[in-house]
Order: sequence, then C-alpha cells, then structure tokens
Amino acid sequence: MSTEVRYVDNNKIIIHDGHFIVYHVTTIGEQTDEIAYTHYRMVTELLQNSDKKIQFLIDLNQCGKNSPKARDTWRALSNLDQTDKVAIFGIHPVAKMLASFVMGKLKRMNKYHFFLTEEEAWDWLNN
Repeated sequence: MSTEVRYVDNNKIIIHDGHFIVYHVTTIGEQTDEIAYTHYRMVTELLQNSDKKIQFLIDLNQCGKNSPKARDTWRALSNLDQTDKVAIFGIHPVAKMLASFVMGKLKRMNKYHFFLTEEEAWDWLNN
C-alpha cells in the first residue's frame, strides 16, 4: 500500500492506496466553500485515473463550522458512485445529530457510520 500526505488549508489528508483508496482527512477549523471544493477536485482527480472504490475516514475532532455550500460538496462526494464507505469519528453528540440530519439526504445511508475513535472507524472500513 502506498501513502501520500497532502494539505488543504489546515486540513491534513493522508491518501492510502491499496485495495481501496482511503481518503483520510483531519479537518481543522472552519470548512469553507473553497476548502470543500478543493477536496472535491482532489478526490475526483484520484478517481479519474483509477478503477478502485474510495473510502473516506474523516476526523472531526478539531472541525469548525461548515458553510452550506461546503456541506453540499461533502454530500456530493459521499454520493459519488465510487464511494464505498464513509467513516466519521471524533464528533460531538450535538454535531453528530446535525450531521445525521445533513446525511439524511444521502443516497445510501448504510455506507455511513459515526464512531467515537479512529480505531473503531478503521476497523469498520477494513471489514
């Protein structure tokens, strides 16, 4: 498996390229339209040259507010045909409730789960 580290503003992205592409994001601070669009562009470029599915591992421990357009962009990424699973961890219970409301508009809810720890999220992605 190859690993590559990238940054989008304060967000750290680790791309694990194995059986699946795992897009591991540590979100830090406010998530603007521009930041979300940069993620969208990076993911679609990764998928454009691959026949693999993608899994998202998203750390929200240090995440700030998301703009409405940013939420739409995250939803669009989650709804890509190539998206296999989305594991989200480190989310405050109130934020989880709000995120669940946003994610309620997703096509395949069984592909999305919230976890308390990164280890639990990795375990779910690997099974």
